[in-house]
Formats: sequence, structure tokens, C-alpha cells
Amino acid sequence: MSLTDFLAKEVGVRPACNALAVSRAGFYRWKNPPEDSEKEFTDDRRSTFGAKPRKLNCSSRCPIS
Repeated sequence: MSLTDFLAKEVGVRPACNALAVSRAGFYRWKNPPEDSEKEFTDDRRSTFGAKPRKLNCSSRCPIS
């Protein structure tokens, strides 16, 4: 990406990215990483609802009419 950055200063971002087959979105993410870039997206449902999966009790399992 540093080569893309160097070339972008000379010819512009679009031509530099096209010449080096780099996506512009990836280039801009590299230039301006998000504030919490170390945070990974995870499935937080287990922590929200507890470790055990929720089940319906016998009285809640009535047949649908």
C-alpha cells in the first residue's frame, strides 16, 4: 500500500489503484483505519442470552391451529 500511496501523490488515487490492481476502498481503509480496528466482529448472542440455549417449556409448546 505504501507504493500505492507514493504513486497516488504523483498521479492521483484512481490511476494509482488501477495501475497496481488495488481496490480504492482498501486503499482508503489502509490510509484511515477505523478507531476500533482491533475489534473483531463476533457472535455475541451467547453472552447476551447466557451459555445455555433457550427452550420452550411444555405449556408454551401448544400446537398451532
